[in-house]
Amino acid sequence: MQNLIERALGGLRSFYQTKGLRDITGSRRKNKSLVEMLTLYPNRGEGFKVWRVDWPEHKYVIVKEVIMKDVRRGEVIGLVYENNILASKGPVVLEDASARGVWNHTVMPGFTRLDNGMEFDEVDFQRFKDLKFKLEKKP
Repeated sequence: MQNLIERALGGLRSFYQTKGLRDITGSRRKNKSLVEMLTLYPNRGEGFKVWRVDWPEHKYVIVKEVIMKDVRRGEVIGLVYENNILASKGPVVLEDASARGVWNHTVMPGFTRLDNGMEFDEVDFQRFKDLKFKLEKKP
């Protein structure tokens, strides 16, 4: 029995010596869905400009509302624009809003007031975006 334990510990020692901390802890960067990205902000991304990475450059959506189903899933409702002209007759529900790694967003001018009276403007949102998403992308 002691011999079996020694062999197991020997294997772990060699594993720790050849691998780095990141390999041992198993941490990896996960892509976020559109819902997960937008709900990081105090206003849940209302008024933000979002687009899929495979859409043409001139097509985007202005978010009007995010309805959460749970922590990771929900519906994003917005107005579709093409060539800076409104292409949808009214608000549409974005399909595949829960797909990971295919959405991007930018902060639009404006501000939001929370229930507690705090106000956030686009500068605050941009600082948050730069800090939050830069930290997640570190190797």
